[in-house]
Amino acid sequence: MSANVRARRGSAGIPYPVALSNPRVALTFLGAAGTVTGSKHLLEVDGRRILVDCGLFQGMKDLRLRNWAPLPVDPASIDAVILTHAHLDHCGYLPRLVSAGFRGRIFCTPATKELCSLVLPDSAHIQEEDAREANRHGFTKHAPALPLYSSADAARALTQLQPVGYDRPVPILDLQGQTQVRPGSDPDPSRSQENSSSGSDLGQTPSSATVEFINAGHLLGSAYARVRVAEKTIVFGGDLGRYGRPVLPDPAPVPEADFLLLESTYGDRLPTTLAQPTDRSRACAAQSPRLLMSGPPIRTFRTVSGVARSPRRRDRLWSADRRA
Repeated sequence: MSANVRARRGSAGIPYPVALSNPRVALTFLGAAGTVTGSKHLLEVDGRRILVDCGLFQGMKDLRLRNWAPLPVDPASIDAVILTHAHLDHCGYLPRLVSAGFRGRIFCTPATKELCSLVLPDSAHIQEEDAREANRHGFTKHAPALPLYSSADAARALTQLQPVGYDRPVPILDLQGQTQVRPGSDPDPSRSQENSSSGSDLGQTPSSATVEFINAGHLLGSAYARVRVAEKTIVFGGDLGRYGRPVLPDPAPVPEADFLLLESTYGDRLPTTLAQPTDRSRACAAQSPRLLMSGPPIRTFRTVSGVARSPRRRDRLWSADRRA
């Protein structure tokens, strides 16, 4: 970001509030600040709220405990959510947000919606299974232990997903009204008679906000989110893919933005070649021969977490999922 951005460390679950140069717009990092997990970026415009990504904190216990802390803002006051992709550290908090009162649209690409329909119910099942195991074997101080969210919460979250294609700016907020796109409506302003008659090819006025998804090449359906609001363009990078991979397309270039947000994971290194991850994997396997993980991250996460939760198998973690 430029020198027009001021950041300070906050408290009570608001790690990094940021003031942009436009007094109408404020940005607060509710996750992925001081850590690389739990991505949640709160964009406030004229008192309206957009949450960009809604991820779970993962990793050590002190990080996972943050998932149980209430958000520093009322979920019911959030007007819309934008998802960059379907990894749990970017989407896995959605059922909890919905159960706490969020009722707006969740904008994402069609492929992200399809992956969320797998990831979120599976995550809820794991949460419920963990709670049952804790109660059954008594390794909890809670009576009873509860899941972070339920399968019903995950199912409700899926009904609020609003798929939007790549390179198609769509209005998400009317700053004088409500979230513009509703279930069953067409989010493409180019096909809206009302928007086309207004003379704006983006469907954006000084009192509206738009989002456009740009291919990020990180995962099926992954995207940068280019948000245009208050005459400013803010690009949320999500997670970045690499060039030259045989399955996923290369990340699309973004020529300009007033503000660019990238997680620090990508801030000080160049992309590796396809051969390098294999070399590193072999080195890790040589140092830890009892740990073997293969297959897609979604399936492997489920397999490894299931083995790790079992007290009798926790000392022999061996996950080789060859079915995918």
